[in-house]
Amino acid sequence: MHLHKTFKKLSVVRQAALIIIILAVLGVAPTYAATDGFCTSPNVSAKSISNVSVETININIKTDALDIGQTKSKVTGKNGITKETYNVVTHCGVVKSKTLISSDVIIPVINGETLVGTRHNVTESSSVPFNTVTQDDPNSYVGTNSTITEGIDGTEETIYTVAQNEGQAETKTQVRSQVTIQPTNKVVSIGSKKHEYVNILTYPVAYSGQYATLTANTLPSSTCNIVVNYYSGPSTAAGLYTKTSDGNGNIQWSWIVGTRTSSGSWPITVTCSSGLDNTASGKSIIQVN
Repeated sequence: MHLHKTFKKLSVVRQAALIIIILAVLGVAPTYAATDGFCTSPNVSAKSISNVSVETININIKTDALDIGQTKSKVTGKNGITKETYNVVTHCGVVKSKTLISSDVIIPVINGETLVGTRHNVTESSSVPFNTVTQDDPNSYVGTNSTITEGIDGTEETIYTVAQNEGQAETKTQVRSQVTIQPTNKVVSIGSKKHEYVNILTYPVAYSGQYATLTANTLPSSTCNIVVNYYSGPSTAAGLYTKTSDGNGNIQWSWIVGTRTSSGSWPITVTCSSGLDNTASGKSIIQVN
């Protein structure tokens, strides 16, 4: 009865201290101290040994032996076991530190290996140039040509196998090549018809010191020359120069007959060309009175 009254007179702190003393006497103080921070026991150091499972890791390996999307197991992975030894320090039943002393492999881990395919085909397109072929056109004159068919390039497809092995650069190997669209050759006609005619339409008659005129007809756009041979030789009169026939093939020269030109009939030659090695001539005379 007196103890109860005495306990009630004590402060809260003193009441707690008294309870701890009583618990220590009864043998239950370590448990309370461990949780309430009042343990005064020294630190305890001990070894702890445990076996730890080590998980396997799967490694993918690129290979050109398989197509893309294909896989094949090369090595089956197996977990390992490692024995770990720690130095554990406790205080009043609470772990204060845990230090790894050694780590020993009991069963080594085997990592799994899976082959992953990289082989695949790639198609590349390229153009096939057309050729130009010619054909004879007997209805067109020499020196002329025309396109009958326009050339069109074709298409060629080449198939390659592209693949890669682990740690190596990608390789590209040709499998086959095929022309899928044939080119269309350009066809050009080449005229082979000869320049066939020069027709003299007017025969000049003139007196010395007067104009003389000669008119002829030949193929359109022909290049023509005229030569007038007097007694003294070829005339150099102004107007006797190279001319080109018009769209209807007509051509005309006018020149002055020299005052010293001898009277008589003198030959005239007109030569026309519409291309290399493609000429025709016409003969005429000039009557000088």
